[in-house]
Amino acid sequence: MPEAVKEYMHSEKIRSAFEVQKYLLFTFRQDFSKYAGRSDKKCLDDVFISVVKNIGNQIKYTKLSEGYTIPTIKKSFELLTDAKLISKI
Repeated sequence: MPEAVKEYMHSEKIRSAFEVQKYLLFTFRQDFSKYAGRSDKKCLDDVFISVVKNIGNQIKYTKLSEGYTIPTIKKSFELLTDAKLISKI
């Protein structure tokens, strides 16, 4: 996140960089309403938060969100991938 790095370099405080990251995550999540017609907003949010919490670990669709079917979770995952918020490796 270049803006977070720039903020850290300017302020020399890691907290400032974390605040930039926090704001970016907030705005990403606010944009989820744009995808409401293509995916369940709550499921999209659950999947996003779950992926962020599991960076570096193998992820299974069944572990990304509770209470949704695999096709719904997969659709949310694919939308986040298409939006380039997450990457499948």
